[in-house]
Amino acid sequence: RLLSMGNSRCKQPAAATLAVLAQNDKNRVLIAQAGAVKPLVKLLISGDYGQKVQAAGALSTLASNNDDNRMLIASAGAVEPLLRIMTDSNNRAAWMAAEALMILVEDKDDTRAAIVRAGVVETLVKVLGTENPFAKMEAALALGRLAAKNNDNRVLIA
Repeated sequence: RLLSMGNSRCKQPAAATLAVLAQNDKNRVLIAQAGAVKPLVKLLISGDYGQKVQAAGALSTLASNNDDNRMLIASAGAVEPLLRIMTDSNNRAAWMAAEALMILVEDKDDTRAAIVRAGVVETLVKVLGTENPFAKMEAALALGRLAAKNNDNRVLIA
């Protein structure tokens, strides 16, 4: 509730708390079922810098080792704001956004395909040319995951 109805000062620590709680497999499921994904995506779009960092981190943790959450996060519209944060920022927000995208492209082919259609490859390649070493690392890992077992993605990335 703090993410969607709380005042602005509550949203950043609320997202950070969800990121910590989501480190537990069972909590990941419960947090997603409680409806936290859409308010986190909203923070990616309209939050301040700190809120965007924490929202990207929370989404990254929620997506970790959970195919259902990855699909939920992608279908909630997180990909485009994450891409925007990656290209608009040369800081921790870009790193966290790149990490979230790297985790979103794990395993599930349908999630990968949706993310590729959103234009992630071009953005990830751009991030490789930035000065942010952490975002570059996450972008490279995401590109590697997209290329794995998919010839079309390999051609697109090359």
